[in-house]
Amino acid sequence: MESKQHLNFLNGKRVSPSKVLRSIEKQNPATGTFMFNIPCSSEEDVQQAVKSAQEAFCLWSKKCPRERGQILLSAANKIRDKLDAIASAEVIDTGKPIYEAKIDIAGCADILEYFGGIASSIS
Repeated sequence: MESKQHLNFLNGKRVSPSKVLRSIEKQNPATGTFMFNIPCSSEEDVQQAVKSAQEAFCLWSKKCPRERGQILLSAANKIRDKLDAIASAEVIDTGKPIYEAKIDIAGCADILEYFGGIASSIS
């Protein structure tokens, strides 16, 4: 399998782990064959991610329900737009059939759409 760099997602960007002391071997769940290595993030990376999440929560909590709903609806649309790619990643991760992964991922979009639709009714 082709080597692919696996990055962290931090502050809306893909970034390399600050230091890699070890990695996790990813195997194909259906066959058990080696696929690639995933670098483990450092404690510093985790602390940075927690800080970023706390800052994002602070911004999120200041948004009114209507704004939050619009964000959830937008996320649902983005998931639907990338359904095939997300489902393919789920197949690699779990080994489930592609049709099942597509149903699961579409269900996630449905849930976001539902809660995005009712968000403005929250007072």
